[in-house]
Amino acid sequence: MQRWEKQESEISVPRLRNLASLYRRPLAIFFLTSPPNEPPLPEDFRTLPVEGKDGSIEYSKKTLLAIRRATRIQELSVGLREELGHDAPVRIKGINLNVPPEALAGTLREELGITVEEQQKWKDDNMALAKWKNAIEEKGVLVLEQKMDIKEARGFSLFGDGKMPPVIVINYSDALSAKIFSLFHEYAHLVLNESGIQSIHGRQLRFDARVGAIEKFCNRFAAAFLVPKDDLLQERIVRDNLPHKVWGNDVLITLAKMYKVSRETILRRLLTFELTTESFYRQMREEWNNQVPKKTQKGGQRNMSKEAFRENGATFSSLVLEGSSKGKLTYGEAADYLQLKLKYLPKLSEMVRNTLP
Repeated sequence: MQRWEKQESEISVPRLRNLASLYRRPLAIFFLTSPPNEPPLPEDFRTLPVEGKDGSIEYSKKTLLAIRRATRIQELSVGLREELGHDAPVRIKGINLNVPPEALAGTLREELGITVEEQQKWKDDNMALAKWKNAIEEKGVLVLEQKMDIKEARGFSLFGDGKMPPVIVINYSDALSAKIFSLFHEYAHLVLNESGIQSIHGRQLRFDARVGAIEKFCNRFAAAFLVPKDDLLQERIVRDNLPHKVWGNDVLITLAKMYKVSRETILRRLLTFELTTESFYRQMREEWNNQVPKKTQKGGQRNMSKEAFRENGATFSSLVLEGSSKGKLTYGEAADYLQLKLKYLPKLSEMVRNTLP
């Protein structure tokens, strides 16, 4: 590499491709006259401080690459829309923190057009996540899954400016119910016209009243959106437990399965309506946090098309594939945009067709 940098030796295109893959950069970046500017990190967020780095915010390489990748997808989608003659995404109407999150959740839920009855008929959390992602993407938001350090971020969002589409990124490796909650936590950030990064525990390196108010609002919005008050309180299993404020794990599991959320989300909603106590909530939360997660069986062949579909989202994948089919992109460019080998593009195309209306 030193010989290349000193221009003592020529570098071949195949080696450039290897470097692009190694550094997670597009091939074209090596032909620029100067290094590109790094995208700024979202300003309002919850994050864990890095041990030994007091007073500064530092993310791991994996998380920084996820932010960089999401920013690139956001930028590429603008050019693709223009090339294909698509309308610019509809800008999300901003609101302020004075709007009650319960009321806002009800209004936006109506706009998405998914009833609680439909939600409860979904087979499982996998189906719920897919349905919610599709509904939000139909509103012009790019929804991606990226591999990040779970200790650093459960998700983040990038606000759009009318030309650039808003983006929501959820952690590829997180639990399904956590992904669903993060999806709407980040959606609330976009409604507030804020970008944000959500951590796993909620401790903050840079904490101020404004950040705390935003995060509290986003959490309350997500919970209210996924578990509407009136529907929860009318559930027979809830009414049968009243006036007791201690809730059995079996009851919480049943309600969590009904709404496709975590047990903690259900219990937090019950606490919001004073149907349980703060001490019981904290006791159960600590108990759940201390549980050893089940080990997932690893091995077998990776489904590269499915991974690319999750990482790029249905909308961006569709834009790239349409650009390729209409001659706006070469197959090589399409593969580069999607970070996927050419041989997997037909299967990805099939997945997109089966997902989008």
